[in-house]
Amino acid sequence: IKAPTVAFTSVKPYLGQNINDDKLEFKATPSEANTGFTAASLTAKLCQEDETCVDLPTPTAVAGKPDVYRVNVTDNGEVRLSVAAAAFQDKGGNPNLASEVFTKNIDTGGPIVNISVQHPGGQPKVYGLNLLGQPEPITFLVAINEALSEDLSTAHITATNGIFNNSDISKVPDTFNYLIRVKPASAEVGVFNVTLAMAAEAVEDSAGNPNASAKSATAQADISAPLVTAFGRKSDGSSNFVVGGQDAPTVTMAVEFNEPVLEFAQGDVTVTNGSVKSFTPQNGNNEDGFTIFEFTVEPTNPGSFVMTFPAGAAEDRAANKGVGAQTATGTWTTEIPVVQLRAFKSFSSGTFSQPLNGITNGRFFVE
Repeated sequence: IKAPTVAFTSVKPYLGQNINDDKLEFKATPSEANTGFTAASLTAKLCQEDETCVDLPTPTAVAGKPDVYRVNVTDNGEVRLSVAAAAFQDKGGNPNLASEVFTKNIDTGGPIVNISVQHPGGQPKVYGLNLLGQPEPITFLVAINEALSEDLSTAHITATNGIFNNSDISKVPDTFNYLIRVKPASAEVGVFNVTLAMAAEAVEDSAGNPNASAKSATAQADISAPLVTAFGRKSDGSSNFVVGGQDAPTVTMAVEFNEPVLEFAQGDVTVTNGSVKSFTPQNGNNEDGFTIFEFTVEPTNPGSFVMTFPAGAAEDRAANKGVGAQTATGTWTTEIPVVQLRAFKSFSSGTFSQPLNGITNGRFFVE
């Protein structure tokens, strides 16, 4: 007089990565001997979080395994198995009661991972040195769409031209995401790339499915302060020279840096006993900076004139200030060279009152 029922238990958890190559197996056991209970008595649905459901193909019996059935799952979601009331009857002719709904969450796809740079204020920048002279850390966001089987660590993700430890990895509250602080590290002078990357199959979700594709993100850094590699007269590179003439001479100077710099302008150059007449950046562009600057100087009065610019006058794209003040010295003389000659039978020798250039045998005449 008691109506039969059906109890469900899981046989084979669905951990497959290919939904066409694996099936969800389960056991459906009637409570007593019956007539009419077959695979066709089973109802299988696949439902999503918004409670939209679709019918799955009718389960099939697994040969050699009593009461075991297999259903082909067509997508991720929650599988719901049940038997409707009056689908079969016991030997006494009592129809079955509706079964409880058996559910199984199906996850056939691996975690979806995306990596991005979290620039301050959302604006891309070149990361440089902080006030303590240490590389400014770069924050990367590793966005993941589901829980991982274990927390993200240095075993799962790598940095190129950067350094980070497990202590630099933090979980974003109430999400599956992580923030990673990477310190730029490279011997390269000027701007270089810092890349955070995760290979395919580096992490797994709780169902054992790995991430399918590699992901990466790149930021730019410059952790070397600009250095002056040359500062002197353009014609010979001398930083201590003499120029002559009755009228004030114009001297072209050149400054060269080891990397492109910005913010270096005519007003940064100070000339004692003289002035800067022109200033021209070369070998670069306005966005990235220039490595060479030429400027002309005119002394005011005869004598020494000194050209200087302070440390920090120039900076690179990461706002690293130039190292070391620079000085070059010129001397303007109006003295006319005088030569003293001493006669000998076969040749003459002479001593000039100041250094001269361009003196050869063809410059002397005997009358």
